[in-house]
Order: sequence, then structure tokens, then C-alpha cells
Amino acid sequence: MRKTLGLLMLPLSAVLLLEFYVFGDNDAALEAPLKKEVIVVSPKYQSDNNQERQNSLDTTDASVLKGDSKTHAYQAVIVSTLSSENKELAHFTNTLKFVLHQDKKHTDQEDMPLKGAVYNAKFESENPETDLPAVMGFTYSYNNGAFHNVSLLGLQPEHPLNIVSVLLQQLSYYPEAHTIDLPDGKRTYAYTVKDDKVFRSLIREQPTSTSYSTLSQSDSWLLNIDVSGFPVQLDNRVSKNVVMDNQPLKLEQSITVTPIGTKNDVLLLANYSVNANTGYAVSFNRQESDVVIQTPEDFMSTLVVFDRNPTLDTAEILGVYAAEQGLGFVRELMFAEDVTDSMRSNIIFSLERSGLAEGEFILSALIEDESLEETDRIRAMMSMVKMGDVNSTRALTTLESMVTDGNPVLAQTAMLNIGILGKQNERLTPQVTAFLSEALSSRKDAYISLLAANNLGSNALDAKVTPYLSSTFSDERQLAAKLLSKNPVMRPQLMTQMLNDSHPSVVRAIATGLEGASVALTESYQAKLRHRIEDADVLAPTRDLLFEFLVGHTDESAMNAALARRVIEMEGVSESTLEVANQYLAGKP
Repeated sequence: MRKTLGLLMLPLSAVLLLEFYVFGDNDAALEAPLKKEVIVVSPKYQSDNNQERQNSLDTTDASVLKGDSKTHAYQAVIVSTLSSENKELAHFTNTLKFVLHQDKKHTDQEDMPLKGAVYNAKFESENPETDLPAVMGFTYSYNNGAFHNVSLLGLQPEHPLNIVSVLLQQLSYYPEAHTIDLPDGKRTYAYTVKDDKVFRSLIREQPTSTSYSTLSQSDSWLLNIDVSGFPVQLDNRVSKNVVMDNQPLKLEQSITVTPIGTKNDVLLLANYSVNANTGYAVSFNRQESDVVIQTPEDFMSTLVVFDRNPTLDTAEILGVYAAEQGLGFVRELMFAEDVTDSMRSNIIFSLERSGLAEGEFILSALIEDESLEETDRIRAMMSMVKMGDVNSTRALTTLESMVTDGNPVLAQTAMLNIGILGKQNERLTPQVTAFLSEALSSRKDAYISLLAANNLGSNALDAKVTPYLSSTFSDERQLAAKLLSKNPVMRPQLMTQMLNDSHPSVVRAIATGLEGASVALTESYQAKLRHRIEDADVLAPTRDLLFEFLVGHTDESAMNAALARRVIEMEGVSESTLEVANQYLAGKP
């Protein structure tokens, strides 16, 4: 099962690349960056003179302005980096140029399709053999600073040029708070226009990823506009620190869009028929590997090469050979002086990729081997639970035995991975659910048990999780709220919890979990919220969250408007809450 890390503005091609670099087909080990191999099938109508046409577009001049029409030309540069604590896993720069036709007669008519075209696309994240079109047309609508209804005319969703839709979304701004759908969730921003610049601030976010947790993130965004308010330049920089399967990762991306000139009217070279771009298909069929391992010497020489330049195919070949040789062969390698830490990690990873029951058996034995380094035992745990259908009850019993290990790091890692195992292998889900149900009932290592339940991602444990809403520890209440928010049946109880819980992290977890849900707030509930918001004993961050939840889930009302005015006068109100209150009051008496 692949997981997408969802960098705020990660282009589709980059998302696909990072999946291959980090996880492969079955969430491959994070320690081994793996190359992506892509075969692109070019459309039959692709011109043989692409290079000649491409060269003719390279010269620049002033933007085209004819009568009531103007063609804006831009260059976009997207730099993306994924790294672990010890090394860079992926880094690439993608560039493209595009033009937007602006018809002054129809620019502010939202439903009026306008023409655009992308050209000079160069993607480091793609296979060098990828045959990108010299020019590709698309259509869009534009209204008061925002681009809408972008149509890529049948382009396959896997194609890297889908980044055009993402770029236009980032080039947009709105007079009121607006929610953007992103790979890892939804974010609501407030936009502020000052002279020829537009700024935005995050009001709220609704993460949707269950495969990783975000430790910290930053997002800077600055948009320049012309005298008419049309977007002309963008500088967007994003950074996220996340933890996935106990592994810390850092994702960074910068997007710059700058105005350029164009000598040729690129729009004339593009095809705007309904399915003009359907033929640009991307195939992820991997090439056959020519690596052959027949002896231990072959294995070591291949391992050395793999350590420098890992690929999924080679990992599988290494793993099959190691699994067939047995535990003694692998254990000897784990203690060999000439085998580095990185190579030991790759041996474990290759066993995961072997797809053999023997591989699971060896990983299980490594986990229980007290003479091995703690790091290698943890790696073996993480690899074993990601073997998917290969996993047997042996994997579960091994982890269950490790939960009581005297080493707390190993014990906690085992508990967390029990949840992952149950999610990855449906045959083991009932047994995992029963084990975690007992663990939650015992309240021993409660927070770790809740995390394991979160990794399982099943509503079957809700009855055991609910009592933790009354825990004296806020982190347990927060995690319980996050788990229960996935079940619509639990919404009434969570809304009651929101009224009674004073800790902002718990209130935020509930508000985030209910974001986007069809939550109807009764007049009685609204009155209780207003009372709670004006309670002097309520912490300022909690008050801000309650107010934003109230106005975000209710229609305009005189009582809520009066509350908004009072909130503006309160001490310690955050900038984002002031923005929400002022926008709520905009246009009201």
C-alpha cells in the first residue's frame, strides 16, 4: 500500500516519485531511497518535430497585448526535497513555462472558459525517456483574482503536467476565507491585499492523512498582482517535519512563478479539442533487472552496489537470495565487521521485499535476538509488518511477546507496529483488534495503546477508546478525540466534550475532526458555545478555537455577530481569530 506524504504543493509527479523513493509498493523501508522507473507512452498524434517547435519557443519578448486581449507568460520552478535524519532521500527541480490568455471582455465572467498553454516543461522527477509535449493546451475560468474550472483536456491524472492545476490554485486569492484541498487535507486561508501584494494566513486545517503525523510545519506565500488585480508573480515555500512508522522525515518545497515574455503566440500551437491530451499516458511498469545472485560473493558485491544506488528490483533479488540461504546466513552478515550500518539496514529491507514466508521468519528471529543492536531489531519490526499478505500469525505473536520486553523502546515500538500489522493484513485484523481491546481496557501504557489503535484505524475499538475522553491526561483525551472523530456516530459525544474540555489541544482535535462534516449546531448548543467563549476562565487559545468553530458551522445571526464584536475587544485574541471575526462582521449591521 502506497502512502502519499502530501507536501502542501507537491506536484503529482513528485508525489509519485516520493512514493517510490520511500515506500515502493508495500511501504518500503524509509532507509533505502529507491529509484522510480517510468515508461511514458506518447500520444499517436505527437509531432516528430517537437524539438524544432520547442526551440522556436525559447526566445522572449514583451507580453502579447492585442486590443481587449492580453497573454500573460510565466516560468514556474518547483524544487522539492525529502530527507531523513541522516541523508537526503530525494531532490529534484522541475521547471515549465505557461501562458494565460486574458480576455478583458470576459475575464470576470467565472463560467467563461479561457485558453492557456504549457511549454518547455523539464522534470527531473521523471524518467529521462518521458516524452513531454512541446506545447499542451488547457482551459480555465478566472474571476476576481481566482482561477476556476481548470480543464487539462483529458490528461491522465498520473501525468506530471497536472501540476498546472496546482500552480493556478496557488496563484489564486479570494476576498473571503477560502478552503483549499491538498494531498494531505484541507486548509482554510484568509487573504489580505496590500497595494500590489497579497498575503495569506492559515485559519484552520483538517489533516486527512492517517499514515503519518505532522510534528511541525511552515508555509510562506506571497503573491504579486498587477494594477487590475491579475496574479503576476508567486513565491511559496513549504516545510514539514513528519513521523511515519516511527521514522522522522523532512519535506521541503519551494515554488516560484515569475513573469516572462514570449515572442511567439504559443496558444496558436496548442490543441483545444475536448480530449486533446488523453494520449499522454504514464506507465509504471518496471524494467526487468539483469542482476543475478548465485553465490555469497555475488550477494556481497550486489549489496555494495545497492547500498550506493538502491532499486526495488535489486532489493527483491537480494531478499530472495538471503531468505533462501536462511537465518544463519543473515545473522552472520549482521555481525560481519565489513558490513556497515547502512548495509545492515538494506539487508533487513531486502528481506521485507522478498515476499517470502522465509523472509518473515528471519525478520521475526532478528527481532527476538537480544545480541543484535536495538536499531536493527526496530528495523526488523518495521519491515516485518509491511510484508502484507505474506504476514502470518508468527508476526503477531512475535510482536506480542516483545510488548513485555524490558527495553521500553522495543516494547513501545512493538505495540505501535501491532496496529500497523492489523491494518496491513486483513486476515490478522480480528486478532489485532482483540489484543488492542484488552490493552486499552488494562490502561497500562495507555497512550501507546491509543497510538496503536490509531495505527489500526478501525471503529471497532471505539467503545474501548471512549472512556479516555475522561482521562486526566490531555494527550490521551486529544488522541481519543482524534480516533473517535472518524466515526459519525460519536459526533454528539465529541461536541459535548468540546463544551467541557478546557485544553486547547483537545478542542482542536475535535474541531479538526468535525471539519468538513455536516454538523448542525442547534440554537441551544450555539448558546452554550457563546457562554463558554465569554467565560473568563477559558484559556485564550481554547476560546479562539471555540469561536472559529461556531462561526464556521453556523449561518449569519445577530447574536453571533454581537459575539464577534465582543471577541475583537477581548485580550489575547490571535491574529487568525481577529481575521475570522472581522470577516464574519463584513457587511453586517
